Amino acid sequence: MKRLSVILLIAVGSCLATGGFATDATPEFPVVQEFYWDDGSVDGYVNDPDGHYWGVEFGPELTGGSPGTVSQVGAVTSSWPDSTFQGCYLHIFSEYNGQPYEDLSRDYLQGTPGVSYDWVGTDVYVSTGTFYLVYESYGNFPSCDSLGYDTDNSGHSYGGDGWQPLGYELMLRCYWESAGIDTAATTWGGIKTLYR
Repeated sequence: MKRLSVILLIAVGSCLATGGFATDATPEFPVVQEFYWDDGSVDGYVNDPDGHYWGVEFGPELTGGSPGTVSQVGAVTSSWPDSTFQGCYLHIFSEYNGQPYEDLSRDYLQGTPGVSYDWVGTDVYVSTGTFYLVYESYGNFPSCDSLGYDTDNSGHSYGGDGWQPLGYELMLRCYWESAGIDTAATTWGGIKTLYR
């Protein structure tokens, strides 16, 4: 019986060495990137009636025009002018003719005290490489939560009726996953490129 076991081990080793089994089975993991245009400092807050929208465009400068998936969305919100967080909705919109077009998702974000990003998971595939992360006010004006902004202006922030560009940057960010480099080990934050 011992002799038979040794023969079997030699046979298995021979198959591996001669390519009888796949030896290059390393999957292609996604590249995970955090997209943003704000500089990370809050200069003020905006708030609007229930159902109003503010958005940030993410396009070829960041995605390279390739398809990918939005896996996390985040915002800096405040409970100002009251002390209660009502939360908000974060949407992903497709792009058409340089403006937000079709509403692809709607995720509720509660918001927490303190000036920092709150995140919520989503799973939105974008085939064109251009999309909008959109904040929807939720609650009764003027006591609805407000969205943080800084006074920078890259031309990627939109707001209000007709999606006219704003003169400041909205504090909206997301994580983007796309097929890319070959690597055997990655995590949500392990391979991350910060863009501005």
